[in-house]
Amino acid sequence: MNDLLLFAESQYQAALLQLTAAKNLMESVRENDLKHNFKPEQSLDWVYIDRLAELSGLTANAIRNRVSRGAWREGLHYRHERPDSKKSRIIFNISEIQKCLSGKI
Repeated sequence: MNDLLLFAESQYQAALLQLTAAKNLMESVRENDLKHNFKPEQSLDWVYIDRLAELSGLTANAIRNRVSRGAWREGLHYRHERPDSKKSRIIFNISEIQKCLSGKI
């Protein structure tokens, strides 16, 4: 019985070491992912339509309607990512749109 108890204890200690190593690996991967994906020159205030829809709860069509109706101002609420290109995507200023949606402007 004593040998079985020693074996169980050693297995328990090994499992704890594996869990600790896995936790450290996950934290390291998360830190590296943040470092590699973050681009300092890119403002976090400007997002594409899909991310704005996710954050605001509006549908992509509702967002497009607000742009086409003139409810949001170009240069303040949205802008073209590359104004010189015909295929430029529209990006949206989260902080300004949040003010607009909450009635603060």
